Amino acid sequence: MNLLDKAHCLLYKLRFIAIGIGLALFVGCLVPPPAIINNNELARHVVNGEPPRSIAVLPFKNNTDTQGIAELVRNSIYGHLSVLPYRDVEISIIDRRLQKHKITDIEVLQQTPIQKIGRILGCDAVLFGQVNSFQRIFAGVYSQMAVAASIQVWDTRSAKKIWCDQHTARIHEGGVPLDILLLPLVSLRTGWNMREAVKIQVVDELTQHLVDAIPSPQSIQDATYQYELQLGAFLQEKRARSFMQKMRDKGYQPFIRNNRDDRGLWYRVLMGPYYDRQKVLRLRQNIRKDFGVDSFVCNVFLKSRNTGK
Repeated sequence: MNLLDKAHCLLYKLRFIAIGIGLALFVGCLVPPPAIINNNELARHVVNGEPPRSIAVLPFKNNTDTQGIAELVRNSIYGHLSVLPYRDVEISIIDRRLQKHKITDIEVLQQTPIQKIGRILGCDAVLFGQVNSFQRIFAGVYSQMAVAASIQVWDTRSAKKIWCDQHTARIHEGGVPLDILLLPLVSLRTGWNMREAVKIQVVDELTQHLVDAIPSPQSIQDATYQYELQLGAFLQEKRARSFMQKMRDKGYQPFIRNNRDDRGLWYRVLMGPYYDRQKVLRLRQNIRKDFGVDSFVCNVFLKSRNTGK
């Protein structure tokens, strides 16, 4: 057998090997991820005009052996989330406040009451996440990079989970060359798929998919005004929290916002935001009936996305 015959024999063997590996990987891609039942509370909040106003992206848990992948996914989630009509809390602020309260370990963070996290970060919702797997597969003429993650969004006002999702993103390269002379080129190209830039690309595809699925209230994007209902204002935090808890016991979901003027630091008990003024007025009547409190409606001006004013 001459050299050319040996080369062709080798090529046929490589084809069968590559086809076998490719079929195994393809079948693996067809295996559905574990079933996840999505919680549509966020979608219902959006429809009812009561979505969270702000979402903080908490540190992600890393269930893989790849260093830095959890932080990469977290930062990418934050970047995509910033284009949605929710006010985001900067990651540096989140980390600094958590560190100040000695919540630096993921396990400690997951055991911290949701409402306490909301008070620390000053947000209406928090996004927990974890990276479940990260794979690099290189088989000479075929390569694949895959990353899987899951997220949960919790309402810090009600301490309820309002959204959850998971996804796996994959990028693959290569195939069986028809000409043995192309074998080195295909191997080089599939090896190129293992680069750091490809890792960033597959993480971006993963996080884009997860964020795109989060319900987004279009009305917020188009509104000129939003409305909040102020139920009371107190100079003592204890009194404000006591009043807020009484309302929560009745099924309402108020929150506290601080602001300072020349009289001191005020703890204002508010509800909202709402985008239907008539709904706010009906709610105001119900609160007067239940608590004998004369609340008042606050108009909050929003920038127009069309005019930029």
